[in-house]
Amino acid sequence: MDCPVCGLFLTESEYEGQKVMLCETCWGYFLEREKLDTIIDNRDYQFDQQEQKVVTKAFYKKDYKESTEIEGVRKCPECAKDMEKKPYSSKSPIKIDECIDHGIWLDSGEMKALQAFLEERKDKGVL
Repeated sequence: MDCPVCGLFLTESEYEGQKVMLCETCWGYFLEREKLDTIIDNRDYQFDQQEQKVVTKAFYKKDYKESTEIEGVRKCPECAKDMEKKPYSSKSPIKIDECIDHGIWLDSGEMKALQAFLEERKDKGVL
């Protein structure tokens, strides 16, 4: 499989006990939704409150929302169809690229940002 961002080969890697496909050039991840849900629900490693606040604040800013609108459509590494850009969940402003048949693409930093954001929301009892 090739990276939908830079076109280079994705390598199998492990992230918090889950097998994922990683681009070692742009540091994006491709994985099945079930694996992402497992990573999100894992509480073995938690971000501190400061990290959670920084991430949460950043994802509500106007420039984040605008940058996700202009980055373009990603192609599924498995089937090459356009992936749909949508929020990870109804309570998350963080958008993911998803191929309903094969998985989710997360650009560099989005995996940790999604984890930190959702941890902060869970800690506050919002989720």
